[in-house]
Amino acid sequence: MSQPKVTVVLAVKNEARFLKQTVADLLGQTYSNIHIIAIDDGSTDETASLLNLYSTKIQIIRNDVSRGQSHCINRAMELSDSPYLAVADGDDEYVQDKISRQISFLEKHAEIGVCGCQIHTIPTGLHWNLPTTHNKILGRMPFNMPMAHPAIIYRRTALLNSRYDETLRQAKDYDFLYRLRHKTRFYNLPFKGVRYRLNKADSQAQQLRIQTANQIRAAILNEDFGINHPEFIQLHNTICNLQQGADSSLFSDWVNTILSRNSQYHQKSLQQELHTQIWHYINKFKLNRREGLKHLLLSGLPLSQKAKAGIKLLQ
Repeated sequence: MSQPKVTVVLAVKNEARFLKQTVADLLGQTYSNIHIIAIDDGSTDETASLLNLYSTKIQIIRNDVSRGQSHCINRAMELSDSPYLAVADGDDEYVQDKISRQISFLEKHAEIGVCGCQIHTIPTGLHWNLPTTHNKILGRMPFNMPMAHPAIIYRRTALLNSRYDETLRQAKDYDFLYRLRHKTRFYNLPFKGVRYRLNKADSQAQQLRIQTANQIRAAILNEDFGINHPEFIQLHNTICNLQQGADSSLFSDWVNTILSRNSQYHQKSLQQELHTQIWHYINKFKLNRREGLKHLLLSGLPLSQKAKAGIKLLQ
C-alpha cells in the first residue's frame, strides 16, 4: 500500500544560519512520500544560495519582497494537492520519525483534522506541556495557543477552504486554529518531535503577537460564551499573558462566569485550564500560597508537575 503524500511548506526569511540543519532533518525523515516546498520570503542573507544546493530535491519559490508566512502557506496550499500539509520553520530541528508517526496516527483516526506533537526548546531544552486530546486542546483555546505551529500537520479535507489571514504578521497560527475550532478535531501526540528555537521575535513583534492574541481571545469569549464586557476581557487577557496587575479578588468570579456561560467546551477540561491559568499567574507573582495550592491541585497539570510545584510551594 502506497504512502499518502505529505507536502511540507518551509517558509523562510533570512534563516541561513540554521537552514542546512532544518532541510537535512526534513529530507532525512523516515517517511518517504514527502514533497518540500521552500518559499524564500524576500531573504537578504545567504538563504537563497543555500536553498539552491537542494534544488533537485525540493521545490523552491522566491518572493522578491517579503509577503509573510501566511502568504507562503496559502501559496503552498494552492500549489499542492497532497492529502496532508505539514508546516515547518527554517530554524527548527525535526526528529527523523516525526512525520511518519503523525501520518500513521492520522491514517487511523479520520476524525482528526489537525495533528501536532510535543516540542522542546533550543537551547534550554524546556518541554512545553501541550494538551493532547481534542477536549483539552479546545479547553486551552480561549486562553492561549494550544498547539506548536511548526509541529502541525493538517488534513487537507479538514481545512474547508480556510486560508491563513495574510494581514496578520503575528499570531496567525492562533488565529487559524481559532477559526477551525468547531470545524474539525485536534490532537497533539505525546512524543517530542520538534526542537523549537527560542528568541525568534524582537520586542516589537512580541508586542504585536500579544495584541493579536488579545483580539482572538476577545472574539472567542464573545462568540462562544457571550462575554463582551471590556473589563472582563481585560482581566482575561492580563491573566493569560501573565502581565502584572490582575485583581486576584476577581479570580473566582472569572472562573465561575466562564464556566456558567459554557455550552460548547468539555466542562472538566475547561475548568482545569482555568485553574491552570490562575496557578501560573499566582506562581509567577508570588501571590497567596494557600490560594495558589488550591488552584494547583485543581489544574490540568501532570501529577508529577503538581507534586514538584506543591513541594516547592510549601517550603
